[in-house]
Amino acid sequence: SENDSSDASLAGLSALGTRASDMPSQRELSRKSRQPQGRVGRTTTETKGVLGKLGQETLHLLAQNDFAAAEQLLGDDARKGDGANAFYHSIMHACKKQDLSLKVVMWLADQMEMRGLKPNIVTFNCMIGSCLNERDVNMARKLWDDMLTRGIRPNRITYNIMINSFAKCHAPKAAEEWLYRMIQDGIKPCTVSFTTVIDAFAKLGDTGNAEAWFSRMEKAGEAADDVCFNSVINACAKARQLDRAERWVQRMIKAGIRPDSKTYNCLMHACGRSKKTLNWLAHYMLGWQRRRDNLLVTFDGSHAEGASGAAAVLWRRELSQTRCRLFDETW
Repeated sequence: SENDSSDASLAGLSALGTRASDMPSQRELSRKSRQPQGRVGRTTTETKGVLGKLGQETLHLLAQNDFAAAEQLLGDDARKGDGANAFYHSIMHACKKQDLSLKVVMWLADQMEMRGLKPNIVTFNCMIGSCLNERDVNMARKLWDDMLTRGIRPNRITYNIMINSFAKCHAPKAAEEWLYRMIQDGIKPCTVSFTTVIDAFAKLGDTGNAEAWFSRMEKAGEAADDVCFNSVINACAKARQLDRAERWVQRMIKAGIRPDSKTYNCLMHACGRSKKTLNWLAHYMLGWQRRRDNLLVTFDGSHAEGASGAAAVLWRRELSQTRCRLFDETW
């Protein structure tokens, strides 16, 4: 259990780390599976292909806030039905990716209705998602109510957007309420749903709630990835609970996930500045990196797997001040 006290020795940690160092990174194995629901990772060229010439010109005018010219340009479009809806949605998605204002996305939705096109769940997901960009949760709620009034049922993407909106506003309890609401609505949460709530609590150092939602995610049959584990480790770090963070790192390894730079950064944050904890972390990190050619580069402050450059510089400076010894070698 993660609540039990840690009794792992430095030798045990080093041995555990040596085995984990040969694991493929979770990001390498599941980068696509962790992509947030509903996001389309298109390149600029692909986006242009979807928009077409008319869409590109419209997007350019909207970026300049030239709504009159954009309306005149769209008035020449003869598309009807689903094809027309998809066209407008593609422009909305492009607006979000270019960080254009919520006002622009709402204007496009109004243009759709003026042309007799009925908004659907994709339309509302685009608008509510734009609220997330501007952290306007009040408008997100209004759009949600409007969506229900029109008889449009939210889907998993809609709920994930709402959960993320409150998480971004540092309101984990509100994000949690939306996740409960999602479950009550008969929609099965995905890993993204759970991870968002876990991370929201973690950023406030609320270890108890972060761990509780991690357990609920596992009971729901959703597999935890590196992001989930790092979020809980981050919660422990913010609470300065090094032993608790250590247990979660060991649990992460047993799940077949290799710790990454964020994991190490969280551990360093949990360590603080004491000689004892820094010496512990030095042995711990060396256990992961001892068989890697870039070990000295990592400690020298350059970016390498296992620690970011900035963190390595800080870590080395702290080690030199405390004169910690690593395997009979002083750094």
